[in-house]
Amino acid sequence: MTSVPAFFSVTLPHPADSVSVLPGNSSTPTILACGTYRLIEGTPQRRIGTVSLYEVEEACLKELSTLDSVGILDLQWALRADSTPVLLTADAEGALNLYSLTPSSSLTPSSRASCSSTALALSLSLPGAYLGTPQLGPALVSLSSGELAHVLLREEQLEMGEVWKAHEYEAWVVAWGHAHEPGVLYSGSDDLTLKGWDLRAGTENPTFVTRRFDAGIVSIVPSPWEEHQLAVGTYDSLVRIYDTRSPARPLQTHTISGGAWRLAYHPSPLRKDELLVAAMHGGAEVLHLDAEDEDGTGRTRTRFEGHESMCYGARWVTADAGEEGDVVASCSFYDQKLCLWRG
Repeated sequence: MTSVPAFFSVTLPHPADSVSVLPGNSSTPTILACGTYRLIEGTPQRRIGTVSLYEVEEACLKELSTLDSVGILDLQWALRADSTPVLLTADAEGALNLYSLTPSSSLTPSSRASCSSTALALSLSLPGAYLGTPQLGPALVSLSSGELAHVLLREEQLEMGEVWKAHEYEAWVVAWGHAHEPGVLYSGSDDLTLKGWDLRAGTENPTFVTRRFDAGIVSIVPSPWEEHQLAVGTYDSLVRIYDTRSPARPLQTHTISGGAWRLAYHPSPLRKDELLVAAMHGGAEVLHLDAEDEDGTGRTRTRFEGHESMCYGARWVTADAGEEGDVVASCSFYDQKLCLWRG
């Protein structure tokens, strides 16, 4: 295992918890969005936050704009039908927000869908997000009430669809499944269950329930390289790999340095067995999913220990940097840091 330092870091306005990367091309820069969340004690309590945008330069981040908001729990770039970028955020008021990116690289509100008047929106998912920057489409939102929300897209405006009680406790994560199974999704919760759903069959009953967990399920991501592979992360420092055709038992179980709050497969097929993990108190790491290991576990290839508090967000920034390693962006909560490093 290699321990690596940050080659650039910046301090955010509030505790940082989410990162999303909009890849650039020959004519447009790569833009990174980072969301923050702060609880203001009082009567009543307030939850505030920001969304900060940065242009990714060769060895640093150039700040573009910062939008004041209610607390942000998750965010995701997407592309409209005409390929113009938009940003979606899940916030502490239980809403999904859609922002357009202006020519001056700031965000302007386009649409908002209230999923709950009492719960926090904890995570969001768009179809195909595991493959890269997804097309704007129907979204899923998980809520602190244990509910899941299906948010529709009508003429590029958000419109509330079905909301259903999926879990007994906080639904920390929801994720659309693989593209070859439209309507299939997965959810995880503090009730120690992983559930599958198929919107084509309705939401009254899940397609499966897996209960073999000792801690809350906080991250789920399909593999972009194996059409039936699903990675699932839990609070108790474990990452499990499942075959979605037989989800009762994991194919592999990997121990990492902290709770597996966010997961991201490497975007290159040359590194298809590597998984980036935002590992909460353990920092961030790149896990090699080596099924040939005798103990059935992978090994940590690279670990970034530069965060001084909980690492809740991590995303690949580049996909083809070669031997020097690809650029990773990760963020941490109490020290309010956004860092760039190579993994």
